[in-house]
Amino acid sequence: MGERTGRFELKYLIGKKDYYLLKQMLPRVLKIDPNNAGGEFYTVSSIYFDDPFDTSFYEKVDGVFERKKFRMRYYDHSDAFIKLEKKEKIGGITYKTDMPIDKSIVMTALKDPLYLDIKAYENSLYKDFVIDCKSRRLTPKVVVEYKREAYLLNYEGIRICFDAHIKSSLPSNDLFTRRPIANPIMTEPLYVFEVKYKRFLPNYIRELIQLIDTTQTAFSKYSLSRLQLDTSYKFSR
Repeated sequence: MGERTGRFELKYLIGKKDYYLLKQMLPRVLKIDPNNAGGEFYTVSSIYFDDPFDTSFYEKVDGVFERKKFRMRYYDHSDAFIKLEKKEKIGGITYKTDMPIDKSIVMTALKDPLYLDIKAYENSLYKDFVIDCKSRRLTPKVVVEYKREAYLLNYEGIRICFDAHIKSSLPSNDLFTRRPIANPIMTEPLYVFEVKYKRFLPNYIRELIQLIDTTQTAFSKYSLSRLQLDTSYKFSR
């Protein structure tokens, strides 16, 4: 069973100047993520699910105090390792639970989640997902793809990320064999700078954040991707 952990997530939109400034400073106090082989970005792809009423989308837009969403995540366009994730937000704290799943589960979910077998895994996360698929009629809504550069600290689960080249596309049944055409969700060369930690953030990291010319934002890759793909969504219903 995936571990349920609570953490704070601070997000900022920054430009190239601030990115290169932080890129010079961070390796002095944090370790680079092993996934960034040779100092290169790695690719993260997520399939997001929502119901016919787009509840997860609107709960994020409305800032609902307690909300959740499901996604399936894989890396570098490979089906070798795929995770099912549930992200819950309660006030300012994010809880994430995850578990590895087989490619066959993903393919079934892409075609029609109603055909998912609840007995495929004993994990409670998987069962919660299947129950929501069948009771709330969850379906795959969008695939979000981006490049990530990450740094780690073995204290308080601290993880700092730069996400760039964020794109979105519609889900397809041949997602792993034929990459869909993805559309950028931001026209400017911006980076999403994320700082994640469990309880305490050391002062020297807070001081690094103060070096950049930006303010905290409630940036959502999922919500912006939905808006980018379907301009019919409105912030007021």
